Amino acid sequence: VADQGVVALGSFITKSMGLERISLNLSETKIGDEALKEVMAGVTGDHRLNSVVLRLAGTGISDRGLELLGSCLASSRFLTKVDIFLNATAIGDVGAVGIGNGLGKAKRLASVSLSFKDCRVGDAGAVALGLGLRKCAPLSVVALDFSGTQVGDAGAGALGVALGAAADLSSISLDFTGTTVGDSGATVLGLGLEAASQLRSVSLTFNDGPQKAHVREKVQEILAGFSGSPTHTPVTRRAHAAQF
Repeated sequence: VADQGVVALGSFITKSMGLERISLNLSETKIGDEALKEVMAGVTGDHRLNSVVLRLAGTGISDRGLELLGSCLASSRFLTKVDIFLNATAIGDVGAVGIGNGLGKAKRLASVSLSFKDCRVGDAGAVALGLGLRKCAPLSVVALDFSGTQVGDAGAGALGVALGAAADLSSISLDFTGTTVGDSGATVLGLGLEAASQLRSVSLTFNDGPQKAHVREKVQEILAGFSGSPTHTPVTRRAHAAQF
C-alpha cells in the first residue's frame, strides 16, 4: 500500500460518520507522513471516536508524521484509548515530543499504549511523553515500550517522576530492554512511581547486561515497597532484568 491508497482510505473514513473505534494495520507499507495525516484527519473529524489502534511498524513515518498525528488526536474530544505501534521506524525525540503534546490535550484519555521498539527515541522524548501524559486527568493505564532505543537513566527516572503525578494511574508497564537504563535510573523511576497512590499493577523490564544483578535487586526492592506503603493497597508486581 502506497500513499495514494492510504489517502483514498482516509477519504472513505471521512464519509463514514458515527465511528467509535478504528483499528488500522499499515505495518511494512510505504505510507508516509502526509498520507497518515490524511487518514487521521478523516478519523478525528468524527467526534464520537473513542478508540484508535494504529500499527505503523516498519513504515516511512518520520518525526513530522508523528507530530501531525499528535495534533489530530488532540482534536478528538471523546478519545479514551490509544494504541500505536511504531517499531523500527525513524521516530526520534521530536516525534515523541509531538505525540506527547497531542495526547496531553486529549482530556478524556484513560488508556495509552505506545511502542517505540528499535526507534531513535532518547531521554528527551521519554521525558516529553511523561509530561504530556500526566496532563490527562483520567489516565489509568500506561504501557510504553522503549526497548532498543536510546533512553538512559535520566529519561527513565524523569518518566517515572512525571507519571507518578498522574492521580488516577492504576496500571503501568515499561520496557527498557536493550537500553542503557541501569540501577540509578530504576531507582529514580521507582521512587517517582511511588507517588501514584492508585497504582495497583506494575511491570518493569530492564536490560540484560553487566548491571543485571544490581538492577534486579533494586527493582525488587522498589516494587516491594509499593505493597508496604500505607497509601497503597497490595500491588500486582512483575519486574524483569532480562526475564530473570
